[in-house]
Amino acid sequence: MTRHYLNLTNGIEALSIHSLPLSNVHFINVQSTACEQKRWSWLLDNLDSDLLIHLALGSDCIVYDGTAHGRDGIPRALWQGLEFVKYVLERAWLGRRYVALWGMSNYFDEVYDRLPDPTLTKLRQFRRYLATDELHLRVVTWHTDLDGNYEAHVAQIKEALAVCPQHQSTC
Repeated sequence: MTRHYLNLTNGIEALSIHSLPLSNVHFINVQSTACEQKRWSWLLDNLDSDLLIHLALGSDCIVYDGTAHGRDGIPRALWQGLEFVKYVLERAWLGRRYVALWGMSNYFDEVYDRLPDPTLTKLRQFRRYLATDELHLRVVTWHTDLDGNYEAHVAQIKEALAVCPQHQSTC
């Protein structure tokens, strides 16, 4: 099963860019500023339970986000934030060290060893649902000119609603 997650706020553009119906997406909020400020336990504490349960079940989870900047065209929330999430879940759920992109593994080792017990306890609760030996967390990115343009993002959601009202089961 594939699950589509739009990272707020630029990820909303995926509705039109990738023709995703609103009824087939979920929203998450992995903030670039949390990564910049090294608020790692906050990032983990605020991960969406829907994303965590589907990763544990072995679903293919795709996170969409656009960036006006980013590293190699990838938003910080994804190249650093989701890499950290994957690193932590590999250790907490699968008992192995994930080799993170961009040489972040050693840094992530240090951060993991300092994570508070309540944060790790939350994540380990999802381990009981583990039905896979591989996490399927992918990202889709693009360059955006709408960064910070909340009116445009709201308009995109309204357009998606007009195409696919909630009461229609075929959208």
